[in-house]
Amino acid sequence: MWQTPDLKRRAQMAAERAARQRKKSQAGFKLRKTLAELRAVPEEEPPAHSSAQVLLNDITMKGMHLFCDTELPVGEFVQITLTEPRQAYVRARVSLCQEITSQSRVISSHPFPFRTTVIFLFSSEDEERTFRSFVEGLAQDLKKSPAPG
Repeated sequence: MWQTPDLKRRAQMAAERAARQRKKSQAGFKLRKTLAELRAVPEEEPPAHSSAQVLLNDITMKGMHLFCDTELPVGEFVQITLTEPRQAYVRARVSLCQEITSQSRVISSHPFPFRTTVIFLFSSEDEERTFRSFVEGLAQDLKKSPAPG
């Protein structure tokens, strides 16, 4: 009989712990992605087009990481066009491009086997200001929107 309050307290703590866990699992991690078009601009060859998948969380003012369907040489200049959630255009330089191994767990109907990092190049302050407003708008959208199902 003297253990009854203790058992009630334990049950209450277990219920609170389970409620916190349910709330965490429902919140989810907001990770939105979109497709981008890359246009490589080699010096003496015609431009090469490729598509890429971008995690919107990976975009910063200095650069971004993306998954590309073709290998891009380090140092090559590219033009990137994003169409969703808003249209954006930026020029960049490839700083890293490595193939994802076959043991990766990325499952997709259209494979993007190359993890690529680019550093943005702005030709004017106006271009940089425009892109900054795009990045800030993305941050606001990611805070407001629910995680995809």
